[in-house]
Amino acid sequence: MELLEEVLSNNAEDFFLVTGDFNLPCICWDSDSAIVLKKGSLELQNSATEFLNIINFIGLEQSNTLKNCCNNVLDLILSNFTMDCHNACLPVVAEDRFHPAIEGSSTAFDMENIPITKQWKYQFRKADYASIKSHTHALTPCTNVTLAG
Repeated sequence: MELLEEVLSNNAEDFFLVTGDFNLPCICWDSDSAIVLKKGSLELQNSATEFLNIINFIGLEQSNTLKNCCNNVLDLILSNFTMDCHNACLPVVAEDRFHPAIEGSSTAFDMENIPITKQWKYQFRKADYASIKSHTHALTPCTNVTLAG
């Protein structure tokens, strides 16, 4: 998180999107401000409190509120711009009961001004790379981006 804080502070004019399975089921994301529940070990609760303090300090907001089968939000979408998230109709990778497929959209930036590199590095296992490549090339400034856990 210290590295992320440094990158954000050195690039204050840029847009940042951090996504992933953070596995912090003790955080309730239902309200405007997240709440650490007395759920799980004390170590997990302390980690969750520290995590919330850090993302608040560096100015990231969590946009995903889709709960899994255990009524938890494990897959987080952190950004320094407004994101709208909802359940994806056509996920790129298969959805499982612990990680609902998430679709996000934002009008905070113009995709046409973001340079596209020719080099492709795939980081998903079991993904349909043809669909990912096709979907990525079809993005427009107001296109939804589909993420899956």
